[in-house]
Amino acid sequence: MADGVSLRLFQGQEEFIFINMNLKIIDNYISDNKIQELIAYFEILSVQEQQKFIRYFIDKLNHYQMPEDNLKRNTVVLVLAELKCNEAVPVIINFIQKEAESSYIGTLVYALQDLE
Repeated sequence: MADGVSLRLFQGQEEFIFINMNLKIIDNYISDNKIQELIAYFEILSVQEQQKFIRYFIDKLNHYQMPEDNLKRNTVVLVLAELKCNEAVPVIINFIQKEAESSYIGTLVYALQDLE
């Protein structure tokens, strides 16, 4: 189910089951570059759902293709930076290293300023 009522996402050996989060709303906010709405949505989630939200965002970073998904990737990385999500740092650094000669890394570098 793509709407997020119940979605299973496999990452390594872990299985994440999203319940109560509406991934359709989240994905629409990402597509529309609605950073503040995403942060507000995050803030109303339970702690457990917030952890799943962050894992979902980090997983999305790993699947975006440049240049087609540049705006979506930038939205996700800025939300993660705003949420002080240090778990995203290795993924962001990996993108910067892979795209060092690219014109698509400015937002990634900017996002790292607020992370450790």
